[in-house]
Amino acid sequence: MVKRLPSNLQDALRIRSEERVIPYFGGTDLMVRGNRTENFLFLNQISEIKDLVITEDKMRIGAGVTYRQVLEEEKTPQLFQRIVWEIASPPLRNMASIIGNVCNASPVGDTLPYFYVLNAELELKSATGERRVPITEFITGARKTSLREDELVTAIECEIKSFNNEYYQKVGPRKACSISKVDFVGLAQVEEGVVKDLRMAFGAVKDTIVRDQVLEGDYIGKSLEEVKAAAEEIANRVDQIITPIDDKRSTEDYRRAVVRNMVLDFVGNLK
Repeated sequence: MVKRLPSNLQDALRIRSEERVIPYFGGTDLMVRGNRTENFLFLNQISEIKDLVITEDKMRIGAGVTYRQVLEEEKTPQLFQRIVWEIASPPLRNMASIIGNVCNASPVGDTLPYFYVLNAELELKSATGERRVPITEFITGARKTSLREDELVTAIECEIKSFNNEYYQKVGPRKACSISKVDFVGLAQVEEGVVKDLRMAFGAVKDTIVRDQVLEGDYIGKSLEEVKAAAEEIANRVDQIITPIDDKRSTEDYRRAVVRNMVLDFVGNLK
């Protein structure tokens, strides 16, 4: 095993272009499942990727931004703070990076539904260029991404938009330090009795995060009362697009029941 320790982004990209290495920042997940015969690229010393920039309409999270940094930043959107607060334990939040959670591409990644509903994009760089990829195209399956072997993720960016209905629920085996059985982010903007925007994303119920913008669009522009009356219909449609499994943490039937209850709770209580 070889561990490379670049001190700047240019050096890291050069190493990435010349060697087959696994990039990591905190390594909190890698320590559990890492292969000791593989070579690693440790990014913790690179200052260029530790930026957290939050403006009125956009949030940019560098690849070296930790959960703790997000929690301590007063401009962090309240909903995102709540999501991050429920991830892991304080020691792990001190080490683990937001981008690490994204790049793991796990269906149970707790930050992912939030980034999906806010149409996040990944900034990817190599020694020869740069590209931006929507998160829906970056994550291609369970623990699979479209990251090329010569690239590094340097940041994730998402819009910051005000919604007067925000909903988040994470169901796990206990209140803290648990892996999700199901998690759900719902956002809606209701103005003068009309649903102007509606977004929903579900984790741990398929090999990737589930968000159906066609389904959402069918209820945008309808009256609040029409949408609330359609809560059962929406729950049924969501049930048709999720494919939860039985595993050691839960069962398909339980996950389906939880998703239904979450949708009914979110939609039925819109205001």
